[in-house]
Amino acid sequence: MSLRKDGYIGITVAIVMCDRAPVLACFERFGGSFEDGKYKTKTGRSVFRWVVSNADAAEALEVLSSLCLVKYLVAQAALPCAQSMAANKTRQPLSAAEKRARLLAAETIARINKPVGKRRVLDAAATEAYLKEKTVGGGKAIRLSDGREFPSINAAARALNVTHAAVGHAKRKGRLVKGLRVESI
Repeated sequence: MSLRKDGYIGITVAIVMCDRAPVLACFERFGGSFEDGKYKTKTGRSVFRWVVSNADAAEALEVLSSLCLVKYLVAQAALPCAQSMAANKTRQPLSAAEKRARLLAAETIARINKPVGKRRVLDAAATEAYLKEKTVGGGKAIRLSDGREFPSINAAARALNVTHAAVGHAKRKGRLVKGLRVESI
């Protein structure tokens, strides 16, 4: 589990190994993504990687948590969070209690896992930003280059008949969506 820069907690379950069969079996059983020998070890062996994230990780965590020897506590801490993500299909805002439970799980996992490279630490500012109430659909008012204003990215996406991601990407990258420039108000 990690606290992302955008203020949300994400769950990632991954298996990386040089033996293809178990990695492919996890991909076929739980879905997610599978990298078929894309990378090599220093000795030239192919490395296979399976990854599943967030709500899609719930079933994998249920099964794998009972099989893990080393990462048992990590899987047990992430499981309730993945299950609540799976139950929140309409992506409604989380309650303060649910946010605190996810933070506790992320802090538990951060204490168990050994730091590898650069890590995003659950510092006070990141925790406060995560607990802050968010508005569904982007949260910031949007102005299009034709002068129309919308209370959120979702509202602008509905008006333009495009995806939320298309409007968000155009806003972040300074690109056009349906011939219009998007900016925050």
